[in-house]
Amino acid sequence: MGKCTLVFCVYYVNIPKFVIQDKENIVKKVWGRELWYFSDREENPSYIRLDGQVISFSELIKAHRKEIIGSEKYVKFPILVKLLEINSKISVQVHPTDEIARKLGEKESGKEEVWLLLDRGKIYIGFKRDVKVDELDCNEILEKMNKFDGDYLDLFKIDAGVVHYAEKVKILEVSNNSNITYRLCDFFGRKTEPDKVLKAINMKKTDKGSIVCRDGKALLGKFILEIVQIDDTKKFFNEGGFSIFIPIEDKVTIKYGNELLTLLPLQPCLIPASTTVYEVIGSGGFSVRISAKGE
Repeated sequence: MGKCTLVFCVYYVNIPKFVIQDKENIVKKVWGRELWYFSDREENPSYIRLDGQVISFSELIKAHRKEIIGSEKYVKFPILVKLLEINSKISVQVHPTDEIARKLGEKESGKEEVWLLLDRGKIYIGFKRDVKVDELDCNEILEKMNKFDGDYLDLFKIDAGVVHYAEKVKILEVSNNSNITYRLCDFFGRKTEPDKVLKAINMKKTDKGSIVCRDGKALLGKFILEIVQIDDTKKFFNEGGFSIFIPIEDKVTIKYGNELLTLLPLQPCLIPASTTVYEVIGSGGFSVRISAKGE
């Protein structure tokens, strides 16, 4: 019998009903750190434990794309989930649309995202009014942006092209699987990209009503994020796609038939598309469910 390579072995394992990471996937930043959940990216892949082996999440996706994602159209896992622990200030930044990313020669798509605040902090999203190029002065830029004194579990949608910034806050960030960021202003002397910013940024007024998600749910092109309260037992359906479940306040137990998995606060769990229905048992705390529809 020939030697079993990692990819070969992954093709022949049974897909579990629930997938969890083997360890935290930490990216250190000058302003704090990021924890990446189920990353299918070459620069910082997540690792999972499967049948006693530790393998990259990317290898699992390559071998079982249909069973995990629910669709063959995605070459990569379609979303990127990060926990941002911001101890000081991130850059004033913007992400491009798909069209601008192509025009600028980027190898990946543009980016839109959702921010869920896990404590209080200051965030700035979009402009209060239309601005001109000569008004993009880093000494005064925040004065021209919509300011939010964010509270626990506040939810914000950030479209591609919309300038944003945050300081001293913990954020659960969910986006499509792109990591393109153009810095307009930086507080640690890191490289800025004003030429790309000018091509990507939306200098029109951004209405606060298009930013704040008041019903505990945010809908973007590739996913839905919803805040759910688990009191006793609640049933969920994967409607042709996968979901990611993250308890925020208390531990919860996920159940499929006789199979049980207990999650601690901020411990993410991926429920593959092949697990079509599951139950979550809790004691009243809030959790986050991120779901994507397959095709």
